[in-house]
Amino acid sequence: LAMYAVVKEGIPKELKGFTFFRFFLFNRVFVGGESMSLYSYENKVIRKLGDPRIHFALNCMSVGCPRLPREVFEPSTLNTQLDTEARQFFSDPRQLVVKNNVVMVSEILKFFTEDFLAAAPSLQAYINKYAPQAVPLDSKVEFIKYDWTVNRWPNT
Repeated sequence: LAMYAVVKEGIPKELKGFTFFRFFLFNRVFVGGESMSLYSYENKVIRKLGDPRIHFALNCMSVGCPRLPREVFEPSTLNTQLDTEARQFFSDPRQLVVKNNVVMVSEILKFFTEDFLAAAPSLQAYINKYAPQAVPLDSKVEFIKYDWTVNRWPNT
């Protein structure tokens, strides 16, 4: 739906400020016959499912997003697919870097901290469920600035 909105509205340079509000709050899409904003769809429908892995499957068409999955999510394989997306996310050095006793992770974990803490006692513990190498539980967490630049092909 985000890709559809970008195609329909035209490609903005980035999704910040007024563009963010217009794109996510004012732009309407139909889901199950109901008109809603992308913001409402994410927060009132998808997040209500209570699975923080969804944040690694959603793509808002910006550079800071998790990569866009190459396959459709299917009910019979959804659990495995969400695990794959979470592992992919934490394997990406744009999303997770560990140096000394500092864990630098995407601001997605800052934006939705409450979702991740509902599934683990700390962000570090949540990261350890999917990261290729465990991060120290006593490490300091810092956030990698989210890049709201809209993805383009070719990247110009």
